[in-house]
Amino acid sequence: MLALMKRNITLYFRNRVGILMSLLGALISFFVYIFFLQNNLVSSWGHINNIKPLLDAWMIGGILAIVGITTAFAVMGQLVTDRTEDVYWDFEMTSLTPLKISLSYFGSTAFVSFIMQLVVFGIMVGYFRWQDNLVITANKLLPLLLVTIINTIFSTIFSLIIVEFINTHTIYSRVATIIGTLVGFVVATYMPLGVLSSGAQRFIKLFPGSYIAASYRDLLTKHYIASDFPQGMHTEFIKFLGIKISIGKHLLTFSEDLYLVLGASLLGLILFIVINHLKYKRN
Repeated sequence: MLALMKRNITLYFRNRVGILMSLLGALISFFVYIFFLQNNLVSSWGHINNIKPLLDAWMIGGILAIVGITTAFAVMGQLVTDRTEDVYWDFEMTSLTPLKISLSYFGSTAFVSFIMQLVVFGIMVGYFRWQDNLVITANKLLPLLLVTIINTIFSTIFSLIIVEFINTHTIYSRVATIIGTLVGFVVATYMPLGVLSSGAQRFIKLFPGSYIAASYRDLLTKHYIASDFPQGMHTEFIKFLGIKISIGKHLLTFSEDLYLVLGASLLGLILFIVINHLKYKRN
């Protein structure tokens, strides 16, 4: 099982084009923010102290949520390849059980998703530190690591479920393109949550990745909001940018965001087990 995990990880990192494509959604968000969105937001909220690093921290949270999903789905491309080339069925003829094979793909996908989030986080923090004097305090690192782990679990399960319904590389490539583009919208990164219609906001709130982005943003922006934010504008601002997401009139806390994502991940895992069992039973 560990050998199969190592194989999948090695194949992913050998494919430079695949790595770039898996980061496409994050790269699009990053450049849209730098060249277009940042100036518009700064002009709208320019009276707030340290608005640039605050907005940078907000963007980092959204991009990390994107990276977890797109890289997880990219690694799952190997599962599609193995099925279309009948390699997957060769694994079943070994001592590996279907459960161990699935765990191997799960483990390799989770590993890559986790590592890529850390790499992108380091790059963005370094850039915004140099450009806008962004500060990430040491006491945030452990909570950020926790969010990254939960994002990895959710993203891996989400990708596994989708790939279960994909049988060809053509379909996989099209779905990967859609996910890479769409995920930036559904975690409210291309546009702040507050500028979207009520229908679009309701749709975004149905996607667990939105709460991962909110968790990242809550952690990363807390220092600036606590120290520099004018009285009376706090709730309006955090709802507008999706730093906290409201359900009805209740603003979810950091812990509630994570519990919601973990609950969705558990339901997703149960769904995957059922789908995989039925599919294997048919075969």
